[in-house]
Amino acid sequence: MQTTTDDTQSDREMVERRPAQRQSGPFASGINGMVLFFSHLCLFALGALLGIALTILTHYDFGRTAQAQAALAPQTANIVLVLTTATPSAEGSPSQPGAATNTQVIPDTSVTQTLAGARDYTRLGSANAPVQIVVYADPQCPFCRQLVLGPERQVITDYVKTGKVAITYRHYAFLGPESNRAAEAMECAGKQGSQAFWDYHDLIFENQFAENSGQLTDAKLLEWAGGVGLDKTKLSACLASGESKAIVDADMKAGAALSVSGTPVTFVNGRRLVGAVPYDFIKTAIDAELAGQK
Repeated sequence: MQTTTDDTQSDREMVERRPAQRQSGPFASGINGMVLFFSHLCLFALGALLGIALTILTHYDFGRTAQAQAALAPQTANIVLVLTTATPSAEGSPSQPGAATNTQVIPDTSVTQTLAGARDYTRLGSANAPVQIVVYADPQCPFCRQLVLGPERQVITDYVKTGKVAITYRHYAFLGPESNRAAEAMECAGKQGSQAFWDYHDLIFENQFAENSGQLTDAKLLEWAGGVGLDKTKLSACLASGESKAIVDADMKAGAALSVSGTPVTFVNGRRLVGAVPYDFIKTAIDAELAGQK
């Protein structure tokens, strides 16, 4: 009987559970189907929105990238040439030496144009040398000092003394009144001969002071003149007369006509090298000119 009772109870439990299963089955399936449908719909909509957003961002970034590349293109073209120069400020007044900001690509020129108006005493080497180098510099420019005391001296040893190259110095004294005065003193030294000019030129760059520090006085310029054996009386009279100022100004105008806007700028048979370029740069340009003349 117990067994029968248990079986009856089990049958009742099964009967009681089955209606519950039948009640939850179709209803739950309907709800679950709806939830699943809306879930898929939401995922589809979210995916579409993300796709649209990604497309917009991609085009936006591409446009910005293209604009940035276009803006940087001329700067990239110049970065090899423009290394370290002293340049004027936007207002036209002297600025601290630094990296040149002019990004315009400036073409080369001719030997004749670079030498127009130059004085013989500012040339070191033969006027008939196959390669003529012209250097525009400022006496207070530290990058000019770097060029003069390094690569330029190596060029003199390797090429000027062998008759292959001549170097002509020209003034682009734009860093202030002390630059102008030193340039005028160099011109006065040149009145005493080419060797006097170059000895004095070397001494000024070797003893360069901070820009417009007040130390580059007439007294100091005369002291240096005596140190390289110049006639101090003649140099003093030349400075007092102001006759060399017009020569310095003429060099400045000639440099501006060649698009010189900072220092140093070196022309190798008209080929422009801007900044304190390494010796290898100048050597490569010289060798190319020599090879082209064979």
